[in-house]
Amino acid sequence: MFRGTNRHESDPDHGQAIREARMVEDILLMKQHNINAVRTSHYPNHPRWLDLCDEYGLYVIGETNLESHGVRDTLPASLPEWTDACVDRLRSMVERDKNHPGIVVWSLGNEAGQGSNFQVMADWVHARDASRPVHYEGMNAVADVHSEMYTKPANVEAYGKSGATTPFMLCEYAHAMGNSSGNLKEYWDIFERYPNLHGAFVWDWVDQAIRRPVPGDPGRSYLSYGGDWHPGYPTDANFCCNGLVASDRTPHPGLLELKKVYQPVAVSAGDLATGTVRVRNKHLFSGLDAYELHWSVTCDGHRVQHGTLPAPEVAPGGEGNVRIPYKAPGSPEPGAEYWLNVSFVLKSDARWAEAGHTVAAEQLALDWHTPAPADPAPSTLPTLDLTETDTGVRVEGRDFDVVLDRSTGTLDSYRVKGRLLLAGGPTPNFWRGPTDNDIGRGAQNSLRTWRDAGTGREVTSVKAEQPSPGEVTIHVTCTLPTSPKASTWTTVFTVRGDGEIRIRHTLEAADGLPDLPVVGALLTVPAGFERIDWYGRGPQENYWDRHTGAFVGRYHSTVDQQVAPYVRPEQMGNMTDVRRLSLTDRSGTGLVVEADPAEGEPMLETSALHYSPFDLEGPKHPYQLNRRDETILGVNHRQMGVGGNDSWGAPPLEQYLLHSGRSYTYAYRVRGA
Repeated sequence: MFRGTNRHESDPDHGQAIREARMVEDILLMKQHNINAVRTSHYPNHPRWLDLCDEYGLYVIGETNLESHGVRDTLPASLPEWTDACVDRLRSMVERDKNHPGIVVWSLGNEAGQGSNFQVMADWVHARDASRPVHYEGMNAVADVHSEMYTKPANVEAYGKSGATTPFMLCEYAHAMGNSSGNLKEYWDIFERYPNLHGAFVWDWVDQAIRRPVPGDPGRSYLSYGGDWHPGYPTDANFCCNGLVASDRTPHPGLLELKKVYQPVAVSAGDLATGTVRVRNKHLFSGLDAYELHWSVTCDGHRVQHGTLPAPEVAPGGEGNVRIPYKAPGSPEPGAEYWLNVSFVLKSDARWAEAGHTVAAEQLALDWHTPAPADPAPSTLPTLDLTETDTGVRVEGRDFDVVLDRSTGTLDSYRVKGRLLLAGGPTPNFWRGPTDNDIGRGAQNSLRTWRDAGTGREVTSVKAEQPSPGEVTIHVTCTLPTSPKASTWTTVFTVRGDGEIRIRHTLEAADGLPDLPVVGALLTVPAGFERIDWYGRGPQENYWDRHTGAFVGRYHSTVDQQVAPYVRPEQMGNMTDVRRLSLTDRSGTGLVVEADPAEGEPMLETSALHYSPFDLEGPKHPYQLNRRDETILGVNHRQMGVGGNDSWGAPPLEQYLLHSGRSYTYAYRVRGA
């Protein structure tokens, strides 16, 4: 569900056609992403909008055009001179729209305070239309539902546990500004657990931005917002850009997470040894006969079995089992992981989507495991040559060489068969380009001690040793200039005779410091390696608190395609649960990074952009970014969540924060492709 302002163009020459096309586009996008209810605020909306909601089956809260916001404590309150005007606005809406079956609730307004005028309005609409409940978040005492805004999940659950019989809803939540929409799953696990919790409405559906020519370059355009038209004029900058879609209706990545969380069919593990999965039909009035069930089994991301079945017969609100005829391998691939993917797709064309459109999907782990083969012992590897100087450490092997700079404690170069694959790094990094939620809670200032902790490090020790002819280890220790207490960063490079570099990082984050945005490292990959392939969650960017809708698989893209359509540059392109990633050229030559299970690190978080986190901090618009030729590869232990509550103070949920006063260790392997 979402709350949408639904303001449309009104050019008299072609405004009607534009409005119609845009409204239909909105409805189709909503239906395709499992949005089934809208709170249309700031009436009067175009009447065609309500026709479309009736036609396509969206529930609607019709809301009176009454919002006094900044003066809500005094207007309209209980002032008698405002009573008739308030009732008139409500009456006009009800009389115009009362015959729309899609409208299921009337709302008295939004953020307009309290007072006897709202009691008068509630009394009027109850008398005029007793068939629909009344909503007003500003004064729940006069309403039939208990409504709140931006309430944290724990407090929503407290209402559910209370057993209160008045239905509860969040008329606004999950402020979808920029890179946000985190912890939707946590909210909806709670909503579905308690019958007195009835749902929530995302603020907002669409960014409010206007396309304009790029200054000095009329051949290009950008999406402008407050402050771009009249410099110096008071504005809220990009605060109206808080939609699940951009103003040109390009979906933001968070919309795909919402689609997964809102899906009307739930799938869970039954007895997977016999192929049995549990299916819950969350539809209120229809069975699953409009769908067919598609399934596949993957082995390390490669599809090895698949099929199609009729959807099971499950009544609305009911549950049932379905047996999927996959077969366990007689000899599972050593070290491989197997996943079952299940999806419900449209059997036939619908008004809002074509046959084959996925309505619901789930991924379940299959317990088919055989241990991976042991790595070759260092004594069996080709011999390495180790050279130490006052300025660096050089390791040469068969068809590769590695150079480490003592002053930085990082690699100057890594070459394989004469090709430069790494031009720098791994540089410790604890910063991300501040998201709108970060900025809203002042995190770009309160967490700032971590911004330059990596680049400002002091190398205190570099020790190289060769425990065997086929292995060299280099221990690097750095002091980080965090304040008020310094922290420590340690890296162990293990260069092996087969050309692989194993890297283990340990951060000792001093206590008394703020939370960390990121625990990770940045590697510089030279220009020319534009293809990115990864085995992890995807294909859309995903984060610690926003990855339910991103399944584990093998995905292919380019570095430029990792840029997300946010109206203001901020951190983007993150991928979680990454087992393996490669950056290659067209011939397939390049760099491979793998999580190191031998070090207890089965998964990483990664990003590959032509921008560093610091490049993303400051510019107001994407066109102002300076694209680097090289790729900045983030290989991280973790990035804190993006948050999904509000954009003016709420941090990510506690379980998605990276606290100081702790030790963080992670490891990965680097080699040529």
